[in-house]
Amino acid sequence: MIRRKSTEVLAIVLVLVMLVVSCLMPCFAEAAGGIEQQYESTLFGTNLITVDIQMDADDWQDMLDNALSETYYAADVTINGQTFENVGIRPKGNTSLTQVASSDSDRYSFKIEFDHYQDGQTCWGLDKLVLNNLMSDATYLKEYFVYDMFAFLDMPASDYAMAEITVNGEPWGIYLALEGVEESFLTRNFGASPGELYKPENMGGGGPGGMMDKDEDEIREMMGLGEDEELLEMPEMGEMPQMGEMPEPPDGAQMPGQPPIASTDDTQDTSDTPPTDTQNDQTTTDSQSSEPSDDTQTAPADDQTREGFQHGGGMGGMWSGGSDLNYIDDDLDSYETIWEGEVTETDDADHQRVVEALKKISEGDLSGVDVDLLCKYMAVQTFVVNLDSLSGNMAHNYYLYEKDGQLALLPWDYNLAFGGFMSGDASSTINFPIDTPVSGVSMEDRQIFAVILNDEEACALYHSYLEKLCTEYVQGGQFELTYTMLRGLLDSRVATEEHDPTAFYTADEYTEAVEMLKTVIERRAESILGQLDGTIPSTTDDQQADSSTLVDASDLDLSIMGSQFGGGGHGGNGAEGGMMGRGGKMMPGAAGQQNEDTAAAPDDASQPSADTAADTTQTTAAQSAQPPEAGGEKPSGTPPDGQTPPDMASESNLSTTS
Repeated sequence: MIRRKSTEVLAIVLVLVMLVVSCLMPCFAEAAGGIEQQYESTLFGTNLITVDIQMDADDWQDMLDNALSETYYAADVTINGQTFENVGIRPKGNTSLTQVASSDSDRYSFKIEFDHYQDGQTCWGLDKLVLNNLMSDATYLKEYFVYDMFAFLDMPASDYAMAEITVNGEPWGIYLALEGVEESFLTRNFGASPGELYKPENMGGGGPGGMMDKDEDEIREMMGLGEDEELLEMPEMGEMPQMGEMPEPPDGAQMPGQPPIASTDDTQDTSDTPPTDTQNDQTTTDSQSSEPSDDTQTAPADDQTREGFQHGGGMGGMWSGGSDLNYIDDDLDSYETIWEGEVTETDDADHQRVVEALKKISEGDLSGVDVDLLCKYMAVQTFVVNLDSLSGNMAHNYYLYEKDGQLALLPWDYNLAFGGFMSGDASSTINFPIDTPVSGVSMEDRQIFAVILNDEEACALYHSYLEKLCTEYVQGGQFELTYTMLRGLLDSRVATEEHDPTAFYTADEYTEAVEMLKTVIERRAESILGQLDGTIPSTTDDQQADSSTLVDASDLDLSIMGSQFGGGGHGGNGAEGGMMGRGGKMMPGAAGQQNEDTAAAPDDASQPSADTAADTTQTTAAQSAQPPEAGGEKPSGTPPDGQTPPDMASESNLSTTS
């Protein structure tokens, strides 16, 4: 009897142990990958969120008046009906920040840091929320669709939603809300033990990378100039030359490409000086924060990889400080721009792993990269033709992620995608070559892309992700569903006094631009599929040799969508884009203008009630013939075979795989 009871007890214990183990296994599985966060559904589970910024009117105005200091101010924010008290908020940006500051608009982008004043405070687990002002994007949707493509490929990228911003209950504008790429992002995407994160930024502050902290003698030495030789001076932002008017460098000097300083949507925080006459005792600078800012065409052959590949080519390390991700040498100091952009706390051992990975990449060794993540990044980056980045001659606007000696690129800043920056004519955007996916630099200058293109299996994986975007996302119905849903949300809100009084663009400009964006995405998919099956040349040289099969773009004017520095070409002849808007205008039309009354903070008003928060109930096209309102879930999946996506008047059941 005793033996039987002991056996029964042992059996019960074993069952309990198995139950405990089975419960813990999912936790261990999550630790190896991403860990789900509440803000994914509560905050970003809807397509349009509401954000009310509650500040003393004088503090709000003081922050706007001193925006260039990028100083944090204390505020309460109510997001989708939930109030978070005593958070930090500041204007953000680099060139975009200075452009707004020098205009008659106060429509800045903002960062909200939930734990800036209260340690441990989050927004349902989120540590930082970014509110982008959609500068240079008359479509309002460029970045949304880019992040939607990354989500479609299950690529680690910021979560996203459109946002209606109010200040003390009064309308301010329609923005794009993004998950900040910091601790909560890393946990959500990579688990409890993520790798190291950097945001190299070599064009911030008005000069080539690696030179912001150099004096004149050091710059002369780096450029190989003698004491009596002329030193090229970069113009101030307000004096930037137009395309074709850049001054020639002195004899013997090498410039890192010809275009002026590009827009960047984020930069490392550098200000240690609060604005003068501030009234807020809790005003602090961002220096207190840890954040920074065949049938199928083949890739170029290995013998095209170039002699001297390992020496960095083109810009080399002299200008970039390592931000171009080319191997220079084994000296850690040669990569100072990378280390200065650290987001996580790193040391020399961490830096050594990055340099060793860059060396492997320069030798064509794929063990230095996370092949799958890099192929996904390249696929979206190439599809959307984002030249204000490593794909162009600006080695910035990306995050560098390192884990166990492997590197990956994580996305950031896409308001100038789809030909909005240095793109030439419309055809060069629509037919941007997938096997030499750079502009303004050679493939020697982009070793991290070349290592994928020069490996047959890796290149095939990159091609497969491009094909998936074209056939499943664009032509499979997901894009049409998302576009329809977003038009239903935005058409009645953009550039209206009730929702978007600070708009850079008019409602008519938005309508024309967003329709152009749809056409551009559809034709871009058509061109990529032609390049994949060999009917359209897939390299720059081959396209220049024979352009007869390129997808026609002669009827497109990309400047309608917004551009900077020569972006937004027309047809096949090119067109000059504006600094912020269209046709070279500094600020687009009266919609971008404000008087003192609208620039100042509205009087304190009652906070929006929970009844006005975004409704997160999922809806389907069959439930209503009306366009969806704020809060409908993001689009997910594609229509069944043979099913046509709903027309513009229909509501769609949309959610993303973010």
